[in-house]
Amino acid sequence: MPVDTNIALTTLELVKSELNISDTSQDSYLTRQINVVSEKIANYCNRNFRKQTYNDEKYTGNDLLELNLDNYPITSVTEIKISDNEIELTDIEIESESGILYYEKLFKSSGYVCGISRHKDQRIKNVTITYEAGYQLPDQVDRDLPYDLEDACINEIVNAYEHKGTASNLESWTLDKATKKFTALEKVVDTETGFLLSTKSLLDSKYRRWIIWVLEI
Repeated sequence: MPVDTNIALTTLELVKSELNISDTSQDSYLTRQINVVSEKIANYCNRNFRKQTYNDEKYTGNDLLELNLDNYPITSVTEIKISDNEIELTDIEIESESGILYYEKLFKSSGYVCGISRHKDQRIKNVTITYEAGYQLPDQVDRDLPYDLEDACINEIVNAYEHKGTASNLESWTLDKATKKFTALEKVVDTETGFLLSTKSLLDSKYRRWIIWVLEI
């Protein structure tokens, strides 16, 4: 199994260097972990990290000046249509790092689809966008993936390797008047996500795309 260059947030060479491994005996295991951890991080963050073009992505107009795209950082926008009407790209401002488009004439919604009860139950996705977004991953010459994100991926792989065949959890702790004291906090694993707490904190604060569900009544 080769490293999946479409998702890999680090390289086999860097992981082996971190672990001081010079032979090929662990290549298969480490390659699999690079793919597994990279995919897990992308799924948790609700976004793709590899730079690529997204053709005719559909969004629901929100009657606001801004529209949040699914993937970022945005490197270019090729085309935007609202209800099949192409708009001038010069009217759009791009906040690249956060993946937000601003349009002075509003990203207008275009009504609802009604069910048999005639109750409004779904907005029409009337905004269509073609754009390029993402990072050059570490295997590419002009890589620009943030190094802290790559380090988080490497730390997860190293932790998995060091605890291979054992339960990965706290290094040690004591109980004193119902207060836990950790001697190696950086090795503590979040029980909900399976990430190291340091990884989860980084992803939550900088790289996770938070999805907010709005219930229309």
